Amino acid sequence: MTSNDPRCGKLPRASLIPTCGRVRKCSRCQAGAQNKLFRDLRTQRQLVSAGNQRRLPHSIPSGSMPSTQLPRLVIATSGSTPNLPRMKEKKMRLQTLMSQSTDGFNFNREPSQNNLFTLPPLQRCATPRTETMKFSDYEVIKTIGSGSYGDVKLCQHRKTGQLVVIKKLVRNDSTISLIAAEIDAGKRLKHGNVIEFKCAFEDLTHSYIVMEYLQGTDLYNYLEKTDFTPGTEEDVRSLMRGIVSAVVYCHGKGIAHLDLKLENIMVTAPGTAKIIDFGLCDRSDVLCSRWVGSADYACPQILLHHSFMPEKADVWSLGVILYIMLFCVTPFDRADTARLLRKGRHPTMNKPEGWHTVSPAAQQLLQSMLEVDEKDRISLSGVMSHRFFRSTMRERNL
Repeated sequence: MTSNDPRCGKLPRASLIPTCGRVRKCSRCQAGAQNKLFRDLRTQRQLVSAGNQRRLPHSIPSGSMPSTQLPRLVIATSGSTPNLPRMKEKKMRLQTLMSQSTDGFNFNREPSQNNLFTLPPLQRCATPRTETMKFSDYEVIKTIGSGSYGDVKLCQHRKTGQLVVIKKLVRNDSTISLIAAEIDAGKRLKHGNVIEFKCAFEDLTHSYIVMEYLQGTDLYNYLEKTDFTPGTEEDVRSLMRGIVSAVVYCHGKGIAHLDLKLENIMVTAPGTAKIIDFGLCDRSDVLCSRWVGSADYACPQILLHHSFMPEKADVWSLGVILYIMLFCVTPFDRADTARLLRKGRHPTMNKPEGWHTVSPAAQQLLQSMLEVDEKDRISLSGVMSHRFFRSTMRERNL
């Protein structure tokens, strides 16, 4: 007998052995059926890929082996890549994340220490779109401002000559969700009283947000040029109408600014107010519990580290802005406010010397916007429809 004869009691050559180990010694099997089986295996062997498992072809005669013992061809390769399914899973996850849109971004998502791809892909803003925008495509004219997370720079595109403002932000675990939220807000918001978002791009360490360049000054410097002389009620009303309408629009898009203050409102040459810097924005329809904003403009709930409704927080900040524009002083003393709140007492809004020089409508609106209890505080729609603004519709059309 030859070594390949099943009647010899030996297994066939190793190259023909299915590695599942289900082939028995065949001295007791019918020689013809077993020889036919191994010939079929030899014919079908080239159809099997390394590392995959496939059932025997239908050409194998039924009854050659019990159904529970039909072998599956497995060709093992030496030196194969370890944890191959795990690597494929990671690659598929990365491709999924990089193909996601920022629409519907979950603002409350916290960055994971083990996930370096929390930030959705940034929109490329080059022409043509197949190119990749780089910060070196711009010439930096000057630095407008700086903070703990990055810088704001006035830049000019080297090819088009267009002036833009670029926020250069350090990207890490503590900033990645804030950057993504600001980009998402910029894409959603299109309003005449909101700064225009151009595009965003990134490199290995930074994210860049490109916005329109506004010729003018922020509201603080605007008041400073007048030596903080209270403006007329008509001028204040005209600016505040645009600011309030922009905030109402943002909340209609599901976005709360949460850092409204004089420095984040630009007054352009024609006298139009535009809201800037959505770096701390959040969803407008859910409770928020993180510290946001600036102390002089933060509502009592933020100062006490309580949960708060974003809409009512923005209303409070708008009330502080309106108060400062009318009287050029803050409505509350910061130290006394914090002390009273810690004792569970409500601070009282200051009434400066010019309090009685403004209209009763302005007084009533300020009091309703600066209610300490947010349940009693007026809503944004209530602010917009207040008679303080409605009383000058006729004057505006003249």
